[in-house]
Amino acid sequence: MGPRRLTALTVTVLGLGLALLATGQPWTRGTRVDAAGVAWEVVRTGHELAPAVSALLLVAAVAVLVGLRGSGWAPLAARLLALVAGVCAVVVTAGAAPADAAAWWWVCLVAVVVATLGALVLVPSTGEAGTMTRAGRAGPGSGHVEEHTVMHEDSHGHSVAAWVGVGIMLVGSVIGAWGVVFAPDWLLWVGVALGVVGGLAWYLLDRAGMGEPRHDAAAHH
Repeated sequence: MGPRRLTALTVTVLGLGLALLATGQPWTRGTRVDAAGVAWEVVRTGHELAPAVSALLLVAAVAVLVGLRGSGWAPLAARLLALVAGVCAVVVTAGAAPADAAAWWWVCLVAVVVATLGALVLVPSTGEAGTMTRAGRAGPGSGHVEEHTVMHEDSHGHSVAAWVGVGIMLVGSVIGAWGVVFAPDWLLWVGVALGVVGGLAWYLLDRAGMGEPRHDAAAHH
């Protein structure tokens, strides 16, 4: 995974984590007065106004991480699922906008949009699965040079750096999701922190030589 995709992955995970945090915060505040003249504050969170958003964000987070585990149609489908879930979360969040939206609603909307854009970058474009190069080699007993084709395939994260980084981020996603759905809330921050640690560990291990192998086209004479 190149630096561009690694950055997109980190942005996506952090965006999803921040959006999950925002769904548990007040999206609107108001004051109501009963018949007796008693006033009280009414607070409604994202869970109450748009309960589907949290589920969509969790689906997107799991799909993004599953999509990194190999090559082929299954990981591609997982990345596309993450993108679709992100788009749906944007639509649901925007549709649930209260008349007097609090700052946390805006935080959720912006975070979901950023995470969705990151998921879009993670979906590979045509021709990204591998590159073809041609190399020459001398034929036996003659000066004839035979050409053969070498396929360099993207390893799609099959490295020590990728396994460690994604593993830490996966654990962080589970911990953060538990904190959002159940309690306590500070577990979400632990999950977000682990997401950052996972991305940093991936980068450092890759720089240390435990990342994907670099293929160079070479001619054998």
